[in-house]
Amino acid sequence: MGGNSTLSDKAGNSTHFIEFMLGLLNEALELLLSGQNTSLSATDRVKLYKDVAGTKPFSRQMYLRHYKEISQATASRDLKDATLKGILKKKGDKRFTLYTFKK
Repeated sequence: MGGNSTLSDKAGNSTHFIEFMLGLLNEALELLLSGQNTSLSATDRVKLYKDVAGTKPFSRQMYLRHYKEISQATASRDLKDATLKGILKKKGDKRFTLYTFKK
């Protein structure tokens, strides 16, 4: 960094320093975004959704609104799997089904 600030001092402006800092920011963002491509398992998605739903009942549509990148079939599988594992309680049937997290 010293070389870039010295160039900025000699040039009388901060263009070199700003370009250097923008380069560092770009590298940091690329690193961050490359780590974001990990996919969550069904159990991970459901457990993370608990922070959203809390103790309130929720529908598959509400779950889908939160996880826009998954299909309806995936959402149904997630919720069915979580129900079978005892993570969720299911009440109702078909489009009237509501889920709540077990305590």
